[in-house]
Amino acid sequence: MDEIQFKSVDFQNNVVELFNFGNSQVGLDGWRFCTHDENQIRQYSSPSGLNGITLAAGASLFIYWDNNAPVEDTNNINLISIGGGGFAIPFDRGPFGMQLYINSSFGNGASIVDHA
Repeated sequence: MDEIQFKSVDFQNNVVELFNFGNSQVGLDGWRFCTHDENQIRQYSSPSGLNGITLAAGASLFIYWDNNAPVEDTNNINLISIGGGGFAIPFDRGPFGMQLYINSSFGNGASIVDHA
């Protein structure tokens, strides 16, 4: 699943972009985030937060930390809709780490899809 990767992290607008670099669509059912910052460690998104989202080949998914995603594009989602309470907040320029997991096996490094 290495075709799904973080493409950009925009600290100005508090938006993270996932991109499908592969040649086929990928369903994100069961995928989760884990975030850390200088104040909070191991903050997990909801186990079902990305369920029902499919990322087409060559497409982006934009996640809005401020929950102000434009509604006219289904590739824009609000942090709260995927379990926003489970993320290290605030999203700032201090120490911040984020991992994307293909399943909830957080202790298994092979489950990490990408890290930023």
